[in-house]
Amino acid sequence: MAEKSTIYSYPYRSYDDGLSEFCLVFDADQQSFSFEIETLLGFEDSINDPQKYISNVFEDFTAWMNENGYRTDTIISFWDYFDTDGINRHFPSVEISYVVFKTMIQGFINHGSQS
Repeated sequence: MAEKSTIYSYPYRSYDDGLSEFCLVFDADQQSFSFEIETLLGFEDSINDPQKYISNVFEDFTAWMNENGYRTDTIISFWDYFDTDGINRHFPSVEISYVVFKTMIQGFINHGSQS
C-alpha cells in the first residue's frame, strides 16, 4: 500500500479526515507529489461559480506556498508535464506541482469566461 502524506489541504481541515476538496500529497513509494481535487461539488451558477471557486483555491494555495518559503515563480517546459498522452500527474517537487496546477487553472478560468 502506498504511503501518502497530505502536504497542503483546502479548505483547511484535519489531514486525517479525508474531506479535503483540494490537496497536495506526497507519495513516499514513488517519491513524487501530486494534487487531488474533488469533482463532485455543486454550484448554482455552473459557468462562473466553478471559476471563482478554483480561483479561491489557487489564491489560498499561493498564500500557503509563500508562507512556507516555496517558490511560486518556477518555470517549466510545458511538454515535460502536458503531452499527447495527457497530463503527467506525478511531480518531483512542491514547486513543480504548483506551476502545473497554475497552468491548468489559468486555462480553466480563461476558457469560457463570461466576463
